[in-house]
Amino acid sequence: MKLLPFLSMIPIAMVFPYVYVYLRLNFGFSLEEIGLISTVAEAIGMISSFLSTKNTSRTAMIALLILFSFLGLESEIPYFSITFGLWEAIIPVSLEGSNSVTPQDFGKVNAAQQSGWLIGFVLSYLLGEKSLVFSPIISIILALLVVKSRRLI
Repeated sequence: MKLLPFLSMIPIAMVFPYVYVYLRLNFGFSLEEIGLISTVAEAIGMISSFLSTKNTSRTAMIALLILFSFLGLESEIPYFSITFGLWEAIIPVSLEGSNSVTPQDFGKVNAAQQSGWLIGFVLSYLLGEKSLVFSPIISIILALLVVKSRRLI
């Protein structure tokens, strides 16, 4: 089993609780505006998920992780929060490279992925809003690991 389904969930889970709350608290966005932004983010995620099927998993994962890291710019330009929607594409691309063919293999990969969510949420709790800074750094490091490994890790 490869590590990507586990590792790719950590930066997503780290920012999950804060992305849209940050807009409300620090920029005064209304709930309607946040709803619109989150809808656009999800649409970008769906489109990215579709487009990632046109590339190799490795290329798609590198691009998605780098684009996801732009979420760190949300503190300066709130509209970068739409890059959060890329999580919709990161998950299937990370699973695609796992080569799971049996129910047992899929169970192992799914358990690894859930462990990544758990670790990310724990880090999110410990770091608070600082997660919005550390998550993009982890995304970039993960993208560099994929580049260096010449395959999905």
